[in-house]
Amino acid sequence: MKKITILILCITSALSLYAQFNITNPQGYIKLTDKQYNLDALIILNGIDGNTMINYTGTESIEWRYTINGENFNSTQKEIFPESDVLYSIYVNGSAQYHIYTLDYTQYLPQLNSLEVVESEENKCQQITINVDASIPELKYLDRTNSTQTLEREFTLSYDNAAWQDSSWVDVTTDTIISQFSILNSQSLHPTNQPHSNYMATNGQNN
Repeated sequence: MKKITILILCITSALSLYAQFNITNPQGYIKLTDKQYNLDALIILNGIDGNTMINYTGTESIEWRYTINGENFNSTQKEIFPESDVLYSIYVNGSAQYHIYTLDYTQYLPQLNSLEVVESEENKCQQITINVDASIPELKYLDRTNSTQTLEREFTLSYDNAAWQDSSWVDVTTDTIISQFSILNSQSLHPTNQPHSNYMATNGQNN
C-alpha cells in the first residue's frame, strides 16, 4: 500500500528585505524581489489585520500613491496599512522610486475537493494514476507598468515507496513538484527518482 499526500508549497524564493522598508505582519509574509516580477517587491501576506504595516525607513519626504476599487488615494505618512491586491507607488522627493504590490494569500487558498488513487490494471506495482479535483484560484498581481501578471503556484507531491537495496526492501520517500497549471490542465506527471514505480497525476475536473 502506497501512501500519497499532497502538501501545499506556498511559494519559495530567496528572501531579502529591502533596506528602505520594514514589514510588520504577525501572521507572516513572503517578500519577492526578483527582477522577473518587474517590481521592487511583491509582498505576499499570510492574512491582513490592523497590525499589518509597511514602514518607509528613509529620511526623505515620501508620498504613497495607490488605487482601490477605481478610486485614487495618496498618503505622505512614513507607514501604510496595506490592503490586498493593491499596487503602491512610492514617490521620494516628488519622483516615483519604488513599486510594491501586496497580496493576502488567505484570500486565494486552494481547495482540494477529492483525491483518487487508481491502480493500473496491467501492473499495480509499476503505475498508479492520481485523479485530483481541486479549485485553485490564480494569483494575479500588477507590475510597475500596471500590467496584470500571474504568479504560478507550486505543489509538492510526496509519497512513500519501497526500493530493493542490498538484498532487502527499504522505505523511501519521494517528493516531486507539480505546477498549478499542470493540475488544472490535466497533464500527466512523472515524478523522478522512482526506484520501481511510475506515478501519473491527472486532474479529475472536466472544466
